Amino acid sequence: MDPNRFDTVTRSLAGTGTRRALLHRLTPLPVAGILTFLLGQETTEADGSGAIVGGGRRKPNRHRNHHRREHHKRKHHNNPEPMPPEPICPGLGLACSTPLGTECCPDIDPNVVCAGGPNPATVCQDCTAPMTAAGAFCQDSPGNQCCGGNPMCFVGVRVDPAHQGQPVCLCDGSCSSKIGVVCEKDAQCAAAGDKTFTICVKTEGACCEGETRETRYCGKPCGAATCGEE
Repeated sequence: MDPNRFDTVTRSLAGTGTRRALLHRLTPLPVAGILTFLLGQETTEADGSGAIVGGGRRKPNRHRNHHRREHHKRKHHNNPEPMPPEPICPGLGLACSTPLGTECCPDIDPNVVCAGGPNPATVCQDCTAPMTAAGAFCQDSPGNQCCGGNPMCFVGVRVDPAHQGQPVCLCDGSCSSKIGVVCEKDAQCAAAGDKTFTICVKTEGACCEGETRETRYCGKPCGAATCGEE
């Protein structure tokens, strides 16, 4: 027998009372019954439960169950359910024939309107979206991107070295043949004409028709007080 187990059994015998009382309790039992009695008592004392061996079920460990519930709640909190995607206007990017500024999907996104600036090829688009040079109006294939939150404003591409190639939002333009200057800087536009066309912009295609193909025009910024005036 293992020495430690033996000591434990010895102590359990010592704690049962006098030798005579112990013998009185063990005498009617066969050898197997004595061992079962002693080992069962040892197991009960070792786990501190106070339960009788084989005598019913133990009480549930409330601390362990509480810990599991708390762990489940924390796990659920740290991994929230993903939010459903926002609905997209089904007409976005499609051609439209309604008046400029007509909402294409008022119940989904009121920013999506029928627009195209001066280009008659209007589409449902968001005029608050970031501008792109590809959407510029005055190019060989005229773009129709609106901008500035205004369905009548259009995109141009700047020429001034300080802003070269950057898109700009405009509401009108004046060709170089009209104002008498082929601009390379914004200051040249500001000094010419009625001084409201202040941005030097490049042009291609039929925006500025004349005897020669023009490459520049001066644009009026969208939002200017004179936008919409002839």
